[in-house]
Amino acid sequence: MTILVTGSTGIGGAVAAALRGRGLDVLTVGRAGDVRADLSLLADTARAAAAVPGPLDAIVCCAGGLSTVAEPTAEGLDRAMVLNHLSRHMLVGRLLPRLAPAGRIVLVANAGKYRDTLDLSRLGEPVGRGLAVSGRTQFANDLLAVALAARTPHAVSCVFPGLVATGVFRDARGVPGAVRSVAAAVQRRFGADPAVAAATPARLATDASLPGGFYGPGCRRLRVPARVSAARADALWAASEQLIGRAAG
Repeated sequence: MTILVTGSTGIGGAVAAALRGRGLDVLTVGRAGDVRADLSLLADTARAAAAVPGPLDAIVCCAGGLSTVAEPTAEGLDRAMVLNHLSRHMLVGRLLPRLAPAGRIVLVANAGKYRDTLDLSRLGEPVGRGLAVSGRTQFANDLLAVALAARTPHAVSCVFPGLVATGVFRDARGVPGAVRSVAAAVQRRFGADPAVAAATPARLATDASLPGGFYGPGCRRLRVPARVSAARADALWAASEQLIGRAAG
């Protein structure tokens, strides 16, 4: 069994370690991954997708970050939206032909925790401030899970691993240093060990008895909120495809 994991540190690194510990072949994608890529850039994401050998038995998307400031990338797109959502849409879409018929897709996100603040007419624009900058990307991942489930025969899961003791607050962008330090200390004190939190996405990637859907810590099934609708997922899919198509030239 060969599994691709995005993100080689934090929860992604822990998921990769858990899967390798079970004797599975794991390929990581990220800045320090087996396939090196800056997933905040669509051009790098496209190169990474082309470099991934097949076939694959599962794709686990963990790479992402917290930002409270909208920043343009060298491609002119909102960094948080590309890193947390558009790169996942592109990578998974391009790897679908290499995913086994019984393959599984896992998106590590917030699984229904955020409101719908997406403005699809300005999807890739670096606008706004505060937690809404990252929040809209997490809601986009909820919709991506619904859209993928409707478009592929694969089991698609969106999983919230809970508060995990990773560097997400330490590395947060746009957050004052003092706030980052306090939040990181709280995270270290109360967050789950990454190895423990990784158990749920690792199981969802490998256990064929588990259906697709939304999950929380401990593989607890979550209700999909009504706002995460098929119509909204279809609209985001179309807007994302348009942005990715323009970026690809």
